[in-house]
Amino acid sequence: MFKKLSVINSIKRGFYYGNNKIIYQSQNLLKEFDIIGNFSKDCTRLDVRLSGIFCFDNLYLGLTGMEYLIFDREYRLLERAEFVTGNYNLYFGRYLVKSLGYDMVSLQSKLGLYDLKDKNLLWETNYGELIRLVDESVYCSSFKEVTKRDLHTGKLQWVFNIEEIAPSDIIIPLIGVHKNILVGGIGTNWLFGIDTNSGKLAWKRKTIPNFDKIDKKNEVLHTISVGYVRSDIFTGKILDMFDDSSYFEEEVGIESHRNNYVQIGDYLITTDWRKGRIGAFNTLTHRFDWIHDEPGVSFPGATPIRYHDPYLFLMDNKNNLHIFKKE
Repeated sequence: MFKKLSVINSIKRGFYYGNNKIIYQSQNLLKEFDIIGNFSKDCTRLDVRLSGIFCFDNLYLGLTGMEYLIFDREYRLLERAEFVTGNYNLYFGRYLVKSLGYDMVSLQSKLGLYDLKDKNLLWETNYGELIRLVDESVYCSSFKEVTKRDLHTGKLQWVFNIEEIAPSDIIIPLIGVHKNILVGGIGTNWLFGIDTNSGKLAWKRKTIPNFDKIDKKNEVLHTISVGYVRSDIFTGKILDMFDDSSYFEEEVGIESHRNNYVQIGDYLITTDWRKGRIGAFNTLTHRFDWIHDEPGVSFPGATPIRYHDPYLFLMDNKNNLHIFKKE
């Protein structure tokens, strides 16, 4: 299903892919890897560690956590500014989440939405809220509530009280949005859907919400770990279940402990969390149709796995990036 093309050794996690090239940091160098030609070239020297690299306004943006750097297409530094990031993402090609402070009493952060093009802080959250931008909409979540806000002003559009489902002692993770359903989870107990138009609870289901991923084409949620579940995104109803854990643990040897696995058609591409085994799980037949082993490494759940047609990228525990091409 996939052919191994190459491996780039010892790179930082926040790499960028575009036009058959990978932009990445290795040691104190910003480098460019040509997938077609299978070669790397040094681009510029760095005195910081980039945790994220993005395309911004036909330029390259690098985030360190404490500042941002902007390079032109020839990798010349154009701008450098102090910027404490709230997360390492560039949203809709222009927005960053900025960290504005930390309360030592409540141990909670205050974040804001920053427009990088206009160099303007648009609005601030309350302490203890996380920001998630999806499909030109903004949602915030905390221990107690989920809110929808106006992108440009931060004005509240609705508030959903989490205690309608169950009390929570962690900030609610938001999985994603499809059409009018926002999907999230509470601890190790509940998966839920909120109607994004009304802010009302659409459904809830008792389960471990750690491995769910939205399939927008088929309008379902996939879950894979040592079993597989497919459920309707609008109702939460289980449509398909394969719970033979011995098949995953013993026969195939893939225990998937990640929520960032890749979906390609009817396949979920995931890894075992303890060793260098990669597999393509067929959601229709409940079988792994492709398995590949990388000796001497492992693929922990927190390491990146990304697909940019036709290339599959996986980072191992030694910060090596493995590159495959779909056959």
